Amino acid sequence: MRIQRQALTAAALIAVLFAPRSAVAQQRAAARIPVFVAVSFRSPGEPKLGIDVAEGVRQRMLRFFPMPPIRTLRVLTQQEINNQLVASGFQPDSVISSADLRDLTRVLGIDESMEGTARRTAQGVEARAKFYFGGNIAAPEVLPVVTEKDGLSAGRKIAELYVLARKELPAYEQCKNALIQNNPDAAIAAAR
Repeated sequence: MRIQRQALTAAALIAVLFAPRSAVAQQRAAARIPVFVAVSFRSPGEPKLGIDVAEGVRQRMLRFFPMPPIRTLRVLTQQEINNQLVASGFQPDSVISSADLRDLTRVLGIDESMEGTARRTAQGVEARAKFYFGGNIAAPEVLPVVTEKDGLSAGRKIAELYVLARKELPAYEQCKNALIQNNPDAAIAAAR
């Protein structure tokens, strides 16, 4: 008798764990706000420059995607990034590798991430950035090279270019989904 009760209890627990999500849970999942992170850019010999470029990106992104009530993208702040870096054993404002960025996006559930390089030239600060969707570092999207008077300005310009590129995200998702569903005609139409 006791074994039967244990078996019934186990079966009920399995049914609850693997039951389809409720309508409310499905709505919450559908209403999830994507998260964006821009980590410190690599800037050999002048680490502060890479920090400034990334901060410029975040500042401008926060202007494009402000806090509630209307929020379509959550931009992680420098402090949030530093907290996670420290928790992962890095120093604050560390420049991390692409593989570490991929791991960070997985741990934090980040949907969109950006990294890049910055250097001083005779014309100003030259910054190069690439971004990833879903932590897929095997498929970077490269933005045009930016040259501005300082790191913050370069970062702001990169953010503007990113927002323009991001407008193509719905077509990108349609193309990717069509490829997954083995529908090349729909993938080609979405890619165009």
